[in-house]
Amino acid sequence: MQLLVRIIFILLTLISFASAADAQQSAAEVKQRLEGVQAQIRAKRARFTAVQGEVGDLEAELAKLETRVGNIARELDHAALRLRVEYARLQALDQRKHQQLDELARQRAALAGQMRAAYAMGRQEKLKLLLNQQDPEAVGRMLVYFNYINRARKQLIDGIKQDLFALSKLGDQINAQRGRLKSVARQLRVRKTELESTRARRAGVLAKLKKEAEITGQSLAALVQNESALQRLLTSIQEALADIPKHIIGDAAFDTLKGNLPWPSSGPIVNHFGEHRSEATDMLWQGVTIGAHIGAEVHAVSGGRVVFADWMRGFGLLAIIDHGDGYMSLYAHNQSLYKRVGEWVEAGELIAKVGDSGGQTNSGLYFEIRHQGKPVDPAAWCKGENTLANSNS
Repeated sequence: MQLLVRIIFILLTLISFASAADAQQSAAEVKQRLEGVQAQIRAKRARFTAVQGEVGDLEAELAKLETRVGNIARELDHAALRLRVEYARLQALDQRKHQQLDELARQRAALAGQMRAAYAMGRQEKLKLLLNQQDPEAVGRMLVYFNYINRARKQLIDGIKQDLFALSKLGDQINAQRGRLKSVARQLRVRKTELESTRARRAGVLAKLKKEAEITGQSLAALVQNESALQRLLTSIQEALADIPKHIIGDAAFDTLKGNLPWPSSGPIVNHFGEHRSEATDMLWQGVTIGAHIGAEVHAVSGGRVVFADWMRGFGLLAIIDHGDGYMSLYAHNQSLYKRVGEWVEAGELIAKVGDSGGQTNSGLYFEIRHQGKPVDPAAWCKGENTLANSNS
């Protein structure tokens, strides 16, 4: 019987190991396939650039600049966070220094009190007490008292020495911390200057692109091409995920969340689902545009896997999350992306920061929800007015 139990235990262990290995292999396979989809998009973009000539070159330059802006902005966020952490450490060190100084003052005051007490006793040394012709018992008591006082005095002096040594080390740590703070602040200034320079170059490229669009009248054609490219991308992603086992995450099934999803960012809805994109076209908005300011946080509306995170013509820095059962959410025109392809995210997790990428003149988040590749109205899925508390760091 015990042998049978052991055999069953070994089999279950082997099965669990095999399942874990399969899960790791599937995750790696998903990441590889999705990276392949993004690589195809980049290759098509390069071919488009070669065919379109100057306008294509300008769009390629725009993609490069906006991607660089996103990377720098993300690095600035990390540097700013590090600066806050380092400053908090400096404050903690300063607080410890003040505590040590208070303790040193207390020790010194106690030592001064003992010295005054010894003086009040007549400055009697141990040898003097021994030579005095007094009652031996009184002399004994005095010697005991002297031993107590001397030990206490020694402890106080040792404590003062330790406090002085600790203060010296704290001073070194504080000086080193101030040096790190100056280094981080210097890096921040350099990166901010680089960000401003890159944004200025982007503005110049964007102005040229708009001028070319006005001359050639290609604005409508570009919208059609962008929508077709997005549809092809979503189809490619669905094909890449078709035979990949679904990862189980803690969130409820996406279709049960209708009407209760949070909005991904705060701000007024400036373009509504199903409205005409302009008076000059019959094209309709497939999602909504949230009028959020640059740097506003973008959160995943539900848990899922990041299946696309890259720059795309017409959408700028675009993140797409697969929520399972054919549901996906899309977040476009971001300033920077915080998640990579293949990563799992939880509901409410930070995935991007709002921007104006994709050639936009105003900042905002373009947000779509799709089921089996077809757009659905986000307002029917997200709860109430768009009043999500926003943070901009």
